[in-house]
Amino acid sequence: SAFRRAALCFPGAVRSGLQACSVPLHRAWLLRQRADGLQTADVAALLECAAYFGIETDLSQVAFDYLDDRVDEVNERASIQLVYAMCVTGAVASHSRLLLYLFRKIG
Repeated sequence: SAFRRAALCFPGAVRSGLQACSVPLHRAWLLRQRADGLQTADVAALLECAAYFGIETDLSQVAFDYLDDRVDEVNERASIQLVYAMCVTGAVASHSRLLLYLFRKIG
């Protein structure tokens, strides 16, 4: 998020953040549990940053699936970030239900 505000593209930093979230997010999604140490707002910010800078990752689909299960924990700011990330990455087609819930959160 700080990189995006300053328009600084450091793909290595974004990939590092995605890699750090990968194992806990996959485990939490598979077990249908909350990811330890990861807030939904953090996942949303990371997805938005990756989408903004055009960094492709396999984690996006798992992250959107995880957030679909945790949509009640997503705040308004994170909802806006996720809608943006979904539109840029094309996840709107595969996660249309999540998109509807996020629009409700935004208002």
